[in-house]
Amino acid sequence: MDYAKISFAVISTWIFASGVSPPNPMLKQENRAKMKGALEQGSFYQYVHLYLITPVVFATIAEACLIMTRQDPSNGAGQLASLFFIYKSGDAMSMRLSKFNALGGLMMIIGGSMRLWTFRALGRYFTYQVGIQENQKLIQDGLYSVVRHPAYSAIIFGYPGCVLWNLAPGSWVRESGVLSTWPGKILFTLHSSLLVAAPFLTLLRMPQEDEVLKNHFGEQWEVWAQRVRYRIIPGVY
Repeated sequence: MDYAKISFAVISTWIFASGVSPPNPMLKQENRAKMKGALEQGSFYQYVHLYLITPVVFATIAEACLIMTRQDPSNGAGQLASLFFIYKSGDAMSMRLSKFNALGGLMMIIGGSMRLWTFRALGRYFTYQVGIQENQKLIQDGLYSVVRHPAYSAIIFGYPGCVLWNLAPGSWVRESGVLSTWPGKILFTLHSSLLVAAPFLTLLRMPQEDEVLKNHFGEQWEVWAQRVRYRIIPGVY
């Protein structure tokens, strides 16, 4: 079970991180659409992934080190791992793949995999800034035949899943004692808050993105939108 936990942590973290990282450089200014208010496009969307990814990667590394050395914590490697990754009231022996921990990891894998599919489907046209590039096509197959914004559907799976993965019983964040330190409380509170807020921010961006696509593709977009009525959740929204 120890190595199953490590393997699952590495796979879920890698897929989540890959799906969060922008697949292409920032869109050139002349190709960007004008967005309103807080959704105006700057470098924030291009680099925020670093803050989303770093705590998750650190937690995975910490968890792997502690699990691999906890059978003999008196040896040098075990003592070093405990020194860096266990804090007051923490217990490495409590780290395990609980059902909620596993559910969070599975949500990260599903969400990340969906994002990676949209990266591949759109190719160089997938950017974190909204706009139209030269010779851009309207993708209508695959996940885009189910909902109009599958990359945002993926966020609804992956981001809450990451919060659950971090905070569920058995996780490093929950069992290491890092939340008993003020830096840990601040870091993971902000991290979790951003992950929870992100799906709601997409609800604000989607109508504006639809407007940009509609203005560019015209009747082609309208026919597609009539056929694919839902934006992110089939039968719901």
